[in-house]
Amino acid sequence: MADQGQHPYTYAGADPVNGHDPTGEQDVIEYSAMLAISMPSLAAMVGMRADITCLFALEASRLANPAMIMVGVKGCVAMFDDTRKPGWGGGGGGGPNPGKPKLYVLIVGDPGAIGASGVNHDVGHVFELAAATEKSKLEAQGDRAVIDRESTRTGFESAFTSHGTINGGVFYFGHGALTDAPNGNGYVAELAVGERAGRETNFLPEDVPMLSNRNLGPDADVTLYSCYSGASGSIHGYRLVGPPLAQLMANRLRRTVNASTSQNGMCYRGTAPSLYPYPCGGGSLTPFAPQ
Repeated sequence: MADQGQHPYTYAGADPVNGHDPTGEQDVIEYSAMLAISMPSLAAMVGMRADITCLFALEASRLANPAMIMVGVKGCVAMFDDTRKPGWGGGGGGGPNPGKPKLYVLIVGDPGAIGASGVNHDVGHVFELAAATEKSKLEAQGDRAVIDRESTRTGFESAFTSHGTINGGVFYFGHGALTDAPNGNGYVAELAVGERAGRETNFLPEDVPMLSNRNLGPDADVTLYSCYSGASGSIHGYRLVGPPLAQLMANRLRRTVNASTSQNGMCYRGTAPSLYPYPCGGGSLTPFAPQ
């Protein structure tokens, strides 16, 4: 603080032309030093701004349409994956296993659209936020996680081989559906990666032979957070034929595939932006071991 002598309230050390004293206690030089110590870096402030903007957008979306809390909210996953913010995006550091991080690939499918029947399948940013929640958890324990956004069956297949050695596991956050079996004698489950009509957007049982395990480590497994991927029997009057999709994938990859056997699909619990998938009706995913 500048020496005020007999006038303790003199502004800016009696030099208002060259001085600046916004607090009434510091002249410009010492005030600048105080800011340098107490204020976060510009990079950190940029990250904070993104977080605040995202949270306000999420709340506005929730108030406007509580049933579809993420519809219309853009760019919120960046708040989980912004390497400009201290402590984010690096993986491996500070967790319980910082010296031996595992790599996980989190595949995120399209949010959906209004189908031909008029049913709205658009879940907004639910899949992205659930994947970001899983990514945050994995990195907090010292592992690495990559979010891979895909819209096609070939993109889904390539996610298993385009990230180096995956020694942790692969997750899929996306739609699942039922479609006609090739012989027309029932139905089979599919991963509706692109959630649109068309052969290229959906991963079917007949596509399983295209999967490769060459980049999967011996302890890596696969988790499918999608509807019907582990289901069998009859679902809402639709008779499923053949083994569950998850069983076919486990046999092909020679790895355990975790999937829901629920006939009611997948649900999500939590408060945005932290969302957690679980089988509707309760319970947990079922592990399908290779046969």
